Amino acid sequence: MYILGDVSFICHPNTGSRSLKRALLDAGGEPILTHHEVCPKTASGSKACVCVVRNPYDVMASWFCRMPVTLTPFEVWLANTLQGDRHHEGPQPCGLFYGLNWATDVVRFEDLPGSLNVVTEKLGLPRLVLGHDGKSGRTSADYRAIYNDKSKLLVRAAYCHQLKSCNYGF
Repeated sequence: MYILGDVSFICHPNTGSRSLKRALLDAGGEPILTHHEVCPKTASGSKACVCVVRNPYDVMASWFCRMPVTLTPFEVWLANTLQGDRHHEGPQPCGLFYGLNWATDVVRFEDLPGSLNVVTEKLGLPRLVLGHDGKSGRTSADYRAIYNDKSKLLVRAAYCHQLKSCNYGF
C-alpha cells in the first residue's frame, strides 16, 4: 500500500503494480505497507482508497508467462497453482482483489493510464506517469489464446466472486 497526499493506493500484484509504485514514488508518494499487509484502518482512514483490478483469466495467463521456461502445460500449472493459492478463499470476500473491500475508486488494468488519469484528476492528485515495469513474456496480447475448456473452468471456479464483482468474463 502506498500513500500520495491523503489518498491510499492498494497495489495488487499483476495489475501494473510495479509501474504504479514507481509512478507514485516519483510523484512523492510513500510506501506504508506491502500488498500482504493492507490495513483496513489505513485504507479507510484516508480521503480515498484506489485499487486496480484485472481480469483473473488475464492475471493467471500473465503469471504463467512470467515463470521460467517450463514444459509444464498451462492447465497443469494452473491446477497446481490454484490448489496452493488461497487468494480466492478466506475472510476477504474479494479475494484476489481484496482492496475492493475499502476502495472508493477502482481502476481497471485494461485501461490503466486512462482510468488512473480520471481518478487522480477527480481526487486532485498530480498526473501519474506510468512506465511499463514488470512486463510478462507473453507473446500474444490476448490471454484467451492460452486457455482450453478445462483451464477456463479452473479459473472460473476459483475466482467466481472476482469475476462477478468486477463484471469480468472470458
